[in-house]
Amino acid sequence: SHMDHFYAHDFVLRGYKYCALLEKPLTIYGNAEVKKVFEECTRREMREVVAKSIHMVEVQPFEPFVFGDYKATALLAKHSQTETAYVYLLEKGEKTYLHLTDTGILPQSTLNYLEAWARTEGKRVDFVTFDCTFLFNPASENARHMGLEENKLMQAELLSRGVVNSATKYAITHYSHNNNPLSETLERAENEYGFLSTHDGKTVFI
Repeated sequence: SHMDHFYAHDFVLRGYKYCALLEKPLTIYGNAEVKKVFEECTRREMREVVAKSIHMVEVQPFEPFVFGDYKATALLAKHSQTETAYVYLLEKGEKTYLHLTDTGILPQSTLNYLEAWARTEGKRVDFVTFDCTFLFNPASENARHMGLEENKLMQAELLSRGVVNSATKYAITHYSHNNNPLSETLERAENEYGFLSTHDGKTVFI
């Protein structure tokens, strides 16, 4: 899955001369801006044989949608002033995952939704990933990303609202390269804050 920046031109390369044509249909879920960017960036170059296998679905905040075995809910993020940016709550069976990448401190509307969801569904989030762009560096009051202190505040807020519990696992991701040397910094973060650090290829079981 890809839930970060959206590069629509990548999908032009899905078939034709660039790679073997993928027969399996692909559905892209995103906000209105994702849909607009996809249409603009693929209009000239995407071949029909590729285009017919890709479907774009615009999702609305706080309205769950289903794909395969998953249920997803787009939640409002604190990230962009030019579009409605989302983070996501994902559910599969009894397992739940809260994806908080590319966001600052969550807006009250998202926190209120999650609190109501936990109460109504009788569920708790099993796994949370936090945007940790700043790591140990301070974030400004209106930052569009978070660091460890903001992650700690979000963890406490989610706990106080009954969205998570003592069994919930947490991971940090989306680090800035300004945090070098990164490996030593991540080891320190794990030791001091108790969050798992992530890297490409890492698997976490919940």
